[in-house]
Amino acid sequence: MQYNTQREHLVMPEYGRGIQNMVDVAVSIPERESRQRCAETIIAIMARIQQGQDQQPDFEQKLWNHLARMSHYKLDIDYPVEIVPEEQAFAHAAPLHYPMKHIRRKHYGYQVENALKYAMQLPEGEERDALVGMIANQMKQNLYNWNRDSMDDNLVAQDLARYTDGQISPLSSLLPSRLPIILFLPRSPRRKSSLSTSCLTLSVMSSFIIEGNHRLSGDITPQGAKNEALQVLCATLLTEEPVTIHNLPDIADVNNQISLLEKLGVKVTRCEKGTCTFQADEVNMDVLESDDFLQCCSRLRGSIMFVGPLVARFGKTMVTKPGGDQIGRRRLDTHFLGMQKLGAEFQYDASREIFTIQAKRLQGTTMLLDEASVTGTANIIMAAVLAQGVTTIYNAACEPYIQQLCHLLNHMGAQISGIASNLLTIQGVDSLHGAEHTILPDMIEVGSFIGMG
Repeated sequence: MQYNTQREHLVMPEYGRGIQNMVDVAVSIPERESRQRCAETIIAIMARIQQGQDQQPDFEQKLWNHLARMSHYKLDIDYPVEIVPEEQAFAHAAPLHYPMKHIRRKHYGYQVENALKYAMQLPEGEERDALVGMIANQMKQNLYNWNRDSMDDNLVAQDLARYTDGQISPLSSLLPSRLPIILFLPRSPRRKSSLSTSCLTLSVMSSFIIEGNHRLSGDITPQGAKNEALQVLCATLLTEEPVTIHNLPDIADVNNQISLLEKLGVKVTRCEKGTCTFQADEVNMDVLESDDFLQCCSRLRGSIMFVGPLVARFGKTMVTKPGGDQIGRRRLDTHFLGMQKLGAEFQYDASREIFTIQAKRLQGTTMLLDEASVTGTANIIMAAVLAQGVTTIYNAACEPYIQQLCHLLNHMGAQISGIASNLLTIQGVDSLHGAEHTILPDMIEVGSFIGMG
């Protein structure tokens, strides 16, 4: 492995930029005693990086000489071993050689070594070529992380051929100039370096190489907020009149929610990019009982917010445990307890793992939410707007998504007060009418671009 060792780059690339940064900090420490302790800590970390070689007789001496070299001999501490004077040192400090019994491909890691072992067992053909292509790209990624200045396709090809004793020589077509593939291979739970062909798992995902120090400029238009979109889409079920929504984000969760509405019989008119009109005048409640619909709902967490509108307007719904991002508990207690407070009854089918929720007409009540759940609050609000009487919600969520939902519902004829606070009062009405609504820009996206700027 050849490295660019000019001083403006890494002096000892074997240890990486993190160790070099530690050494630079140690040199800057004014107190000699503190500087000594810092150096000893760095040596312990360097020894961990070079583990498997501590049986070499001059192991400790090489480590301290490497440390002196990385500090450009400016550390000024009491070295426990003899240090080669700067004027006698080689252009590159003496390396620590990896024994063959340890990992051979030091700069590429265990995953690449195990993948190469498996690739050599495969017969020549498309499967082997595909695997070799992924391995080669992973080697490029690893080599880039070690020292980006010395990375080139020829070096990766030479290493790949050398490490497989010439059995694998990748074609140039398998080594694109970019690095689009990352290869992950699980280690065996019993032996770190073993790989069973029966448990080989390959995952391919995109990777991004981000190079900083470039001034950003230009204009961006953030897309609509996903969380708000999922709520207002469910609110369209509360009326038989058309509801037009602008700035809908073109993302999977929102598109899937729209597909679920279409399955229910909601008429969806795509007016222009980001704008759709929804009319729920012919909702097919029989679809709720189909396994296909319930399975689709189970993959989308936003589908839980169908409960409030459907029970409020049609008196019945069916729900299975919804999916979505796995973040903490994300329990459904707030949804179910709120609906029970409004008078809904629950029945559970253990064989299908499905809840059936029914109510002749929901009744207004006073409730204290056990947690200020955003989706839970949204569900209860959408149920309460058509309930008989007044509903008062303490500890309600008050995020902008909830505020926007309340504004839309008020435009549709609901009577909600206390918006933007944790105390909401909802006077139930007999029916709602159509309206037009524009979704706020996604706050997370806006914040990301602000951070970039």
